[in-house]
Amino acid sequence: MNTPLHLFCCLSAVGAAVVVPLSLKKCKTGVVVWLGLYLVMYWTLSSYGQYQSVTTEKKVWIPAYCGGVEHAIHSQPKAVWTPAGAFFLPLMVIDRLAVHRSKTTETD
Repeated sequence: MNTPLHLFCCLSAVGAAVVVPLSLKKCKTGVVVWLGLYLVMYWTLSSYGQYQSVTTEKKVWIPAYCGGVEHAIHSQPKAVWTPAGAFFLPLMVIDRLAVHRSKTTETD
């Protein structure tokens, strides 16, 4: 999943999430509409998200279509994000800090 095309798509998505509101700076209505759509789209994806196990002790919140867990043969699994995840990265960080904190599972 870490191909140059994936990296390009993720960087483009993060750029779009930042550049579009900045380019609409002169049009206040455009900024409000953009932020409203951005928040509603993320809220929808987050409402269909789920906690996924990154390690045997840790689970992280991943909104729908924004990422997953990649399992390697000889290393720890790691959380990866898709271009949609890169696009919503600012909101994903806020969401994980404020609402959906990482969970630790207690071993018996």
